[in-house]
Amino acid sequence: AVESLLELAEGTTAAVAAVRFSSPDITPALDVKEYYCQLAESLQYECGAVSSAVVRSGDGKQLEVGEAVGSKVKDLPKIKDINEMKMLISELQKELAELEKCNEELEDEIEMKKAAYMDEIAELECTIDEMRHQEADLQVQMKEQCEDYKELLSEKMARDMEIVAYRSLVEEEEDRLCNM
Repeated sequence: AVESLLELAEGTTAAVAAVRFSSPDITPALDVKEYYCQLAESLQYECGAVSSAVVRSGDGKQLEVGEAVGSKVKDLPKIKDINEMKMLISELQKELAELEKCNEELEDEIEMKKAAYMDEIAELECTIDEMRHQEADLQVQMKEQCEDYKELLSEKMARDMEIVAYRSLVEEEEDRLCNM
């Protein structure tokens, strides 16, 4: 039936287009115990390949990243029983749940710190805006005071000139009265 569906290319013979199906070998799938041992070995290699690092959390605790913290999995090739494997899987699932919980706590802490920093940034920006407004107000006040000082200076100079003129008139009058 498959051969009838295949279209022969020009210049090819029917022998070339023949399709042969082989029966799959399912004996490795039947050996469940060996499959679990291989799975455990692969898990060991995956766990062993990850390098460890130490991360300090916000509350001062040190967390190991990359290695399972307090992992109960030590010698995986020695495990031969399915029940032991199931226990190991349940322990690994518990560890995974603990690590996910720790991850969630760290993510929550990151979000809280991010929110706190954003609030602090907003507060500082408001303070900067207030200081800019105060600076602008002070600039206006200084300009007004400079104008007032200029006006006072010009009035003072005018009064000084009047005083000098008045003194000169008084001296002339004294000189005239004395000479008489």
